[in-house]
Amino acid sequence: MKRTNWTQQRLQRLFQRYDRHYWRGKLSRYSVSIGDLKDKGAVGFCYRPLHKIVVDIAAHNSDAEIRATLLHEMAHAADNSTSRYAHGDGFFRQIEHLLRERAPITLKMPEMPGHQFPLSAVPAKFPLCRKSAAKLEARRAGRVKKWMKKHPDKMPIQITTDYIISEFEDAAMECTWAEAKYVIGTRYGLIDVEHRPNSVQNSRVLNRARRAFTKARREYFAARKREEQLRKQGILPPATNSAHE
Repeated sequence: MKRTNWTQQRLQRLFQRYDRHYWRGKLSRYSVSIGDLKDKGAVGFCYRPLHKIVVDIAAHNSDAEIRATLLHEMAHAADNSTSRYAHGDGFFRQIEHLLRERAPITLKMPEMPGHQFPLSAVPAKFPLCRKSAAKLEARRAGRVKKWMKKHPDKMPIQITTDYIISEFEDAAMECTWAEAKYVIGTRYGLIDVEHRPNSVQNSRVLNRARRAFTKARREYFAARKREEQLRKQGILPPATNSAHE
């Protein structure tokens, strides 16, 4: 695979062709341009309020990647759902449509940012997306097995429910429940792309995690309040911002 010369006109023509073929011209109010997206850490971006799509051509290794990125951003543009999440049900409905139409796009990790277990992330109502996610999951599992084979002396950490709960308790001192649920939930495959529990078992785990998180957070703020009172009384020294030695 290689990347050929891309101009603004070529990208615009491709956008118009995809719009006619996959969306019957519904995205005609959008413009598309080539731009540098390093500051966003992205290879493509959809500015929905401005009806504008930008593709960072230099960040791609092949024409196939550029086409896939353009379709990804067009899926964002076509997503008219009320989902709170950029890569939620509405976005995946568009990806499912593109896969059904055999568009030159493949479901990869950019469609599921943060999710470590692709198959757990995709809701069952999107069978073609699930099929692609299953392939990603198989590759991920293969890499894990390969690594373990190369490092027989390394004992893998056994991830238990108690271990996951302890991570939520630790997170209570640093972030909100929504933030903890997303970060830890995506890390261990507990939630789907809409941040919903993806199984009955994981729903139970998250319910238990929330109780533990709430208790730990309450204790954390109570401890901080006691410290502040002791400082006011002069029993503890004033807090400083200096780094610890």
